Amino acid sequence: MLAVRKGAMHKKIDLIFPYYPEIISFLMVMITTLTALLRLISIEQEHAAL
Repeated sequence: MLAVRKGAMHKKIDLIFPYYPEIISFLMVMITTLTALLRLISIEQEHAAL
């Protein structure tokens, strides 16, 4: 059972691996967008507090 699971995991990794750089760049874009949104929200909250 465990051997089968490990095999499936390796298959998934093999499928993902060719697109690895794209996934990393996508994650970087997502993180930067989220941080920008969080900054905007915090700035708006500061303005609302004033």
